[in-house]
Amino acid sequence: MIGVIADDFTGANDIGIMFAKNDYKVLVYSVYENPGLIDKDADVIILNTNSRLDSSDIAYRKAAEATRVLKELGCTMFHKKTCSVFRGNIGAEFDGMMDELKAEFCPVILGFPSNGRTTRQGVHYVNGVLLEDSPFKHDPVHPMLESDLVRILQKQTSRKVGLIGYDVVKEGVRALKAALANARRDYQYVILDVLDQSDLNTIAGAVKDETAIAGSSAIGEELPKWLPKKGRGSKPRHFKGECLDAGTLIVSGSVTPQTCRQVKAAKEKGYAAFSLTADKVFDIDRRDEIIDEYASWILDVVKRGEGALMHSENDPESIRKTKQLGVERGMDEIGTGRLISSMLSDITAKVLVNGSVSRLIVLGGETSGTICDSLGIIGNIVLEEIEPGVPSVLSIGKVSILMAPKSGSFGSDDFVHKADVHLKMLQGCPNAV
Repeated sequence: MIGVIADDFTGANDIGIMFAKNDYKVLVYSVYENPGLIDKDADVIILNTNSRLDSSDIAYRKAAEATRVLKELGCTMFHKKTCSVFRGNIGAEFDGMMDELKAEFCPVILGFPSNGRTTRQGVHYVNGVLLEDSPFKHDPVHPMLESDLVRILQKQTSRKVGLIGYDVVKEGVRALKAALANARRDYQYVILDVLDQSDLNTIAGAVKDETAIAGSSAIGEELPKWLPKKGRGSKPRHFKGECLDAGTLIVSGSVTPQTCRQVKAAKEKGYAAFSLTADKVFDIDRRDEIIDEYASWILDVVKRGEGALMHSENDPESIRKTKQLGVERGMDEIGTGRLISSMLSDITAKVLVNGSVSRLIVLGGETSGTICDSLGIIGNIVLEEIEPGVPSVLSIGKVSILMAPKSGSFGSDDFVHKADVHLKMLQGCPNAV
């Protein structure tokens, strides 16, 4: 059994769909303090530590604890899944896994070609643009200001970091395994170049016997091709439910350029939109009243069978004002972001409790995780791929609902409508398109 440690909810499902596409049964859990509640009848178990926004010390402890739980469950191969552009507590979480495993070596594979992430000579690119020149340089929490992955990781760990370039990877599995064996003598982490999907397949063949690997989700699509066949995958037909008349609820808490374009496209498609403005977010005295107000507006729409989109303000000037309001109240950007996610999740919970919504699309990893916590969702079964790195899932916990949780940095402009149609088709809804 393969165990994966992910640092946020959408990232956990991102790698989950990579394995699920190969007919693996994949389960994701965000609550795992009691391992006895985890279903061991799986090919892959993924634990979400929700630690991307934590301090490095807390992130280290969470990664180590998740690794310990996965060991107890019987996992023999471990993957520390990261953001595909190295945002987050990368070094601390790698070290947490390695220390718990008492491992001495870990290949790191960040490339995700189908989503535009490639690595050449250790330098990372996003859609052909240097990471440091990509939109991720403006990330409000983890701005990516350089592109050399060796340098980025080395600053975050005392372990030595090396590199194996694409020229070796292109020579094939045997040459790469020899290079890994040599690197093991001098380094504890080794970044591997990835230019295309064939490189990922070669790397999978070379690392399939490693105890520990790390990086983006993309390697999960190729590893099963080198491992014994499983065939226990969860087919969506097992989870068809009654197609309720209510519309789909879409919630967006991300302000990445991709998500902003998706929100704009959804509005143009005709989805009723409700913007959660900064003055409402910071009006603590009227918080319950505001939650009821937004929930009432949304329920009026979804009960008519129409899709409703609720989103945080995402234009540059509104974002600036929101940050300023947070500063005036003694909050940093992380605290402000979590306050917004909390408000979005409480409104979502109110809608689901009072309505018959059975489909939920969430744009943004932090928002997705907060909503699941608010709804008492402890995990999910990974179903089908909607777009690269974005699956449909069926929740596990107090609420059973079909969801499409998406990282803020993933997805095409028309993702919302595409995901809406996908979820309706899973339910067998007539006229889903």
